[in-house]
Amino acid sequence: MKIKQQSNKGFTLVELLVVISIIALLASVALPVMNSARLSAAVTTSTLQAGGIHKALMLYANDNEGSFPTAENSANDAFRKMFPDQLQEEKPFYVQNSAWHASAKGGRPDNDIGNKPDFAQCLERGENHWAYLSGLNTTSTSNLPLLADGFSDTKGQYTDVPTKKGGVWKGSKAIIVYVSGSAKAETINAKDNFKVMMTRGGQKVELFSSAYSEEIDQNNLFNPQE
Repeated sequence: MKIKQQSNKGFTLVELLVVISIIALLASVALPVMNSARLSAAVTTSTLQAGGIHKALMLYANDNEGSFPTAENSANDAFRKMFPDQLQEEKPFYVQNSAWHASAKGGRPDNDIGNKPDFAQCLERGENHWAYLSGLNTTSTSNLPLLADGFSDTKGQYTDVPTKKGGVWKGSKAIIVYVSGSAKAETINAKDNFKVMMTRGGQKVELFSSAYSEEIDQNNLFNPQE
């Protein structure tokens, strides 16, 4: 009686290459989707953070006859004035992967706000991601931008290079918080030179310009402190 031998044949080289090719194809499709999902989640988180800073700005204004804090040399100057009465930690000013944090020790805020009277250690260079439009108050036009992602070296303009200032969202979004408290991730693109554009009188104009509102003065627009 013959005993049937069981085959121990494995994958052939051709079959193995086919399987590897399929896995590589699936990975090439899935990776961009995953990266996009991560970016979207980070934008949402940072938008909520910016909204929290606006709440602190409103508290400051309520204690100062409706005026938001003013900046002298950088956005940090204005935000620092909210410590410790309206804010007690620097965490809301940190956005992961922002090039504006490059000069900070450890690449992020150290949460050392210093002491009275000026809290000089609060929001030192590199510890703040957000740009700021100074000189506004609670009676300013509600759709004026008050807080925004830190720009590139050109005020009001971003970049699609993630390692450069203004490129944290890779030239796809810019988080803006308006005087009203509305916090939005506005869409930007290369066609508009990575500037936030709005429609005024049937024409597209730059958000951070006097063409959008006469209340906007570029001299009052401040980037974070490098």
